[in-house]
Amino acid sequence: MPALSGLALTQEQIIEILSLYATAMDPIDAVSEAPGWCVIGGFPMPTNADIRLDVMGSVSDESLVMTTRLYDITPDWVGPVNGSEAQTTSTTGAEVFSGIFTLLGGHLYQVQSQVVGNVGTTFFGTVLRAAPAGI
Repeated sequence: MPALSGLALTQEQIIEILSLYATAMDPIDAVSEAPGWCVIGGFPMPTNADIRLDVMGSVSDESLVMTTRLYDITPDWVGPVNGSEAQTTSTTGAEVFSGIFTLLGGHLYQVQSQVVGNVGTTFFGTVLRAAPAGI
């Protein structure tokens, strides 16, 4: 399709990949203190892009905070992506966004989430969706 740019097509592929990995809806057990990161997906980034992380999720109790972020696992670049964290304390499911950040082409990224607060079998969080959002 001549009307679509290569970047737009690439961003659509990235959204599809992230949505696929981040919608398993497996409970993420709460921990009493950070860190408690769980990997919920991953993807390669074909080109540089400025985006923000769009997360839909909930926690089982108002005492919990769920944070979702991107983590660069590219050799010599390993670490959290600055500005990519999105947090919620919603028990009913909320859409939250990170700040704007840049992903680098040729890098490999993980989607990670943690739930911090009370601990026990009834304390957990669930990510329904984690996907890049255009700016």
